[in-house]
Amino acid sequence: MKTKKELLIIAVVAIALIAYLFLRKTDRTTYQLPNVEALAADSITRIQIEEQNRSVILEKREDRWQVLPIDRPADNLKVGALTDALAKLELTALVSESGSLERYDLGPDKRIRVRAWAKDVLKRDLEIGKTAPTYQHTFVKFPDADKVYHARSNLRSQFDGKPEDFRNKSVFSFQQAEVDRIQLTVEGNTKTWVKETTASEEKDKPAQVVWKSGEKTVETERIDQVINALTTLRCEKFLDPDAERPTGTPILEATVVGKDTQTLQVFDRLQPSDTTYPATASGQQDVFTVPGWKIDQWKKDWAGLP
Repeated sequence: MKTKKELLIIAVVAIALIAYLFLRKTDRTTYQLPNVEALAADSITRIQIEEQNRSVILEKREDRWQVLPIDRPADNLKVGALTDALAKLELTALVSESGSLERYDLGPDKRIRVRAWAKDVLKRDLEIGKTAPTYQHTFVKFPDADKVYHARSNLRSQFDGKPEDFRNKSVFSFQQAEVDRIQLTVEGNTKTWVKETTASEEKDKPAQVVWKSGEKTVETERIDQVINALTTLRCEKFLDPDAERPTGTPILEATVVGKDTQTLQVFDRLQPSDTTYPATASGQQDVFTVPGWKIDQWKKDWAGLP
């Protein structure tokens, strides 16, 4: 049986251990994270992204975004992800107070500075470093301060990019229901289809749509596939605004007639080893390239249309 002295020693040790653990835990949570001002994503009207020797500005004009300084339409969905990330910015932990920034890719050579405005009011100003090992956080800091924090989500992959990376790469969009006529020319062979619409005799049934090539009726599903392929076309990349436009006869040309007439022209590869074709389209200011495998498949599929 333990003596009173032994029990007293055990009690003192236990109290000391509890006090140590409590103080240790308290010491780890003494810092306070900066308050991040509430911000609505749809209130953001301008974003500036600065990396070493590169700057991208995204500017909202009415309901669309524009990429500056090249002044070309932005990918609204991609920019929407950026505004959402800025609005939901959340700091989860203090990582460092030492000012050793290079290890977090927050030095002048690698950091990304992001600023966002709601009209003329600056609402966000932060510097983004590398993604944390968890891939669920990013190292960030605020300008003119050395403290490094964990921010929730992978911000680096969202904001890292050249002006072209934020452009709208949908290059041949139109309202499918408004199309009345399609003309395709593949390597000199031209085919034309015209839509004929007949009202249903039954009140609750939709009008009957028939596509014809001359006197021949073409399966609606096959024409729908052509229309869908055209309207969902996305380019691989845009060439520089001052790049020369392709010359010669297109290897593939598509003209779609509805309320407006739009034309897509695809030209032969610049080099036999190229994996893309240069192309132009109505409404596009710059030459762009499209995937070679897609055009090769179109040529094969469309050659069999009546």
